[in-house]
Amino acid sequence: MIVWVQLPALKIHFYHKEVLTSLGNLIGRTIKLDYYTLTQQRAKFARLAVEVDLSKPLVPRIWLDDDWQKVEYENLPMVCFDCGKIGHQSTACPLLRPISMMAIVTAGGGDTQLVPAEESLETNPGFGPWMLVSHKSRRNSRENQGKGKLEKESGSQIQGNSNRNGKGVSKIN
Repeated sequence: MIVWVQLPALKIHFYHKEVLTSLGNLIGRTIKLDYYTLTQQRAKFARLAVEVDLSKPLVPRIWLDDDWQKVEYENLPMVCFDCGKIGHQSTACPLLRPISMMAIVTAGGGDTQLVPAEESLETNPGFGPWMLVSHKSRRNSRENQGKGKLEKESGSQIQGNSNRNGKGVSKIN
């Protein structure tokens, strides 16, 4: 599956085609680099398309320049934040599904004990909702409010029209 990923707050000295391609290959297989990333017009994050293997967990971060670099994914359907795979959510994770509220844990010597199920699960704290990019909606922005609506003022109807120059003209009937 090909997905767009963002590398937020990536240092500007990494904004080179070869470096970005190598970083993308750490996440999956680099398919494409975003035009605005290549031309260094977007300083908040680098953006690239990578092909990810659906049978493997997503890469939540990569080690870069003596620090962890977060990897954020755009427009993914369902992501499990327990195992890091696409296609299901944590509540339906086949790898981590508890059999009951209590789980039997067998120690090396053959002794068994009951522990709370959540303690028996192996979860990866590296996964979380922060991995998914949330786009702000433009629908309810101040600029778009009131456009396309008919307004009535004291019994008159105001209609919005455009003149030849594309500028709005109001007409009161």
